[in-house]
Amino acid sequence: MFIYFPLCFPNRFAEPGVPLFSLRFLVVVFCCALSWCLAAKPDPVLQLRAPSPVPPKYSLAKTSDPSSAVVSFAFTNGAGNLTVDGYKVCNKQVRCSGEIPKGLHTVVLSREGYLDSSFRIMIPNGNNFYATSLIEKPGILSVHAQDEKTGKPVMAIVMVDDRAMGQTPWTGPLSREVKRVGVRAPGYMEANVAERPLPGKDQILAIKLSLTETKGMAKVSAGCFEMGEESGKPSERPAHEVCLNAFFMDKYEFTQGQYQKLADGDPSYFANCGTDCPVESIQWKQAKNLCEKLGKRLPTEAEWEYSARAGSTYKWGCGIVSLCVSGTGWTGSNSGKRTHPVGQKPANSFGLYDMAGNVSEWTADWYGEEYYAFSPKQNPKGANRGQGRAVRGGSWDEKGDALKPSGRSGYEPDFRESTVGFRCAMDLPGAKN
Repeated sequence: MFIYFPLCFPNRFAEPGVPLFSLRFLVVVFCCALSWCLAAKPDPVLQLRAPSPVPPKYSLAKTSDPSSAVVSFAFTNGAGNLTVDGYKVCNKQVRCSGEIPKGLHTVVLSREGYLDSSFRIMIPNGNNFYATSLIEKPGILSVHAQDEKTGKPVMAIVMVDDRAMGQTPWTGPLSREVKRVGVRAPGYMEANVAERPLPGKDQILAIKLSLTETKGMAKVSAGCFEMGEESGKPSERPAHEVCLNAFFMDKYEFTQGQYQKLADGDPSYFANCGTDCPVESIQWKQAKNLCEKLGKRLPTEAEWEYSARAGSTYKWGCGIVSLCVSGTGWTGSNSGKRTHPVGQKPANSFGLYDMAGNVSEWTADWYGEEYYAFSPKQNPKGANRGQGRAVRGGSWDEKGDALKPSGRSGYEPDFRESTVGFRCAMDLPGAKN
């Protein structure tokens, strides 16, 4: 900047009696001050003022300066940092406010352990300010499973709040919303971490698994049998040979007492029957989930029928005529229209109770009306899709053909009824079905 000033002509403007040196000194000081004022530019950074007692998340107020406005910010979940146009204005404060010039500004809210929230605001023309909550940074969780006794790795399914996330070894994000982390593996009891993992922290969990107790289960030997009935309903035809690997099957239907140990409440219609009575009014997914918690699974249709027949080739499994069913199960003929404690009737030759009557039982398979026409011979798993999930065994409310081992029906997976319960099965350790 060029400043035209009498300093350039001192002799002409000097007055008598005024020392030339003093005049020059004053002129130099004045020029420097004037140059500094002209060169200085106002810093647009937020100038902090005392915050209001309880400011909203974002608020806009008028100021005496028409070219600016006062903006207030507040963190709802603890002290944080505020940056405006790249300048850090608030450091670890719960709230702060200040004056910002007109125009478009970039605001960044940050806090340790949280994801930054960045947005742009127009001052003072904007009338709407969007509240932005800071989201906690997820930690990274690594989960491994191992046998409690041998210490060897176990391939297990990682469960986060009862949702299957993947197989071990598994690595994924961990947020504050997570309440429970566990693992499930066939033949092992479900195991959960003792305490909720810390969010925002990287962690490695090595979860130990203990083998499922086979007490209360019967070992069903491998074998072949004729599945279905040629003279039965269309869904039971054609009769065809099926061969199965050995497996374990629960001796008893899953009881209300077992349910109460693994889940809240009791969905049973006949809840007053007692803890030894079968749990009923339960959805297919619930039944599947409870079996898996114990390291078990629902039986396939083929496993169920093989177990119900128990080596018999008779239509009713227990003899030539249907009257024998009343001797081995609670049916519409003798139940009094209600369920009864499990195991009160004699077991079949495989050591299994209530395979006919009391409650009919969910199986793992999709129900396919025509599935038998193309069912494989070895360890069939049911149709790929179907009209529902297959239910077997008849109940306390049924008579006749509904109780025979080959009888089939299918219900939607979310179906609930006081006539439907379940029992679990399990592969032999090391077996591959």
